[in-house]
Amino acid sequence: MLPQKALKSMKTENRNQFIRTGGVFSGLFLMLHISFYWIFRWEQTLLVMNPTDKAIMLTLNLVGILFLIYSTGVSFLLTKQLPQSSAGRSVLLFFASFYLLRMVAEFLFFGFVVPKSIFAVLLCLIPAVCYGLAALLKPTK
Repeated sequence: MLPQKALKSMKTENRNQFIRTGGVFSGLFLMLHISFYWIFRWEQTLLVMNPTDKAIMLTLNLVGILFLIYSTGVSFLLTKQLPQSSAGRSVLLFFASFYLLRMVAEFLFFGFVVPKSIFAVLLCLIPAVCYGLAALLKPTK
């Protein structure tokens, strides 16, 4: 069990490593979302959808890709700056919320199926925790 002091603060370099780890996972999710069109054979499988629903599906994936580009880039390019301001911490909490929401979606929309869902939840839990801790814990030298 961690001492109470360790739960309230963390070394700056550890916090930066948490942000970079979140960035690595965001980059992995980015590559996955870019490949959705081919992995899920959307050229054929989305033909059964009406044009509006198909457009919504493709648009939401593009927006997700844009978000993941942003979160990956910011995590590596602004690692040190993010936790130093309330705006940066807000961005980190937004990133954590994104992954927490995806975890909730696993239960609501995908139907929790072992082992696939456990893998998906863990892949989302890691960046959620990394970004959340980096935003919420106070830095020490």
